[in-house]
Amino acid sequence: MEHIRFADVVRASYPCSFSTIPLVAKPGVRQSIRIPTARTLTMTEKRDSKTSVLRGLMNKCPNCGEGRLLRGYLAVPAQCEVCHAPLGRYPAADGPAFFAMTIMLLLLIPLIGFTWVLFRPSPGMLLVITGVITTVLTLILLRFVKGAFIGYLWAKNEQDRGA
Repeated sequence: MEHIRFADVVRASYPCSFSTIPLVAKPGVRQSIRIPTARTLTMTEKRDSKTSVLRGLMNKCPNCGEGRLLRGYLAVPAQCEVCHAPLGRYPAADGPAFFAMTIMLLLLIPLIGFTWVLFRPSPGMLLVITGVITTVLTLILLRFVKGAFIGYLWAKNEQDRGA
């Protein structure tokens, strides 16, 4: 009998079928453990990415399309109030902020150009105008991007599985 390292058992902690493997923990003591087999580590259900991202954009649960995805401004509830899908397990982290800022920075150059051509403000006033517009639009866009991001994570089943 071989010894099985703890890391080998922990590595495959996804929901799947199990195999029983004999284990010798101490000389003379036989034990067996059940570990997941690698051949069934795929998702069992098909989730449509486009539908879930669109539902996320509309602040709806990516699973049922009825419950609210975000509480308040950006808080994600632990689960959907309608279908009880575990929405709090999808770690959006800094992804939505990165995409919202990237989109706004791509729009910043035309915004500066149009503001300069139309109004000919002083450089200080141009900084204030574009700064305010960029900040407001980024904060508005962030909510939509976070909803779409969580919808995408749900579609790909990218849950926070813990440490």
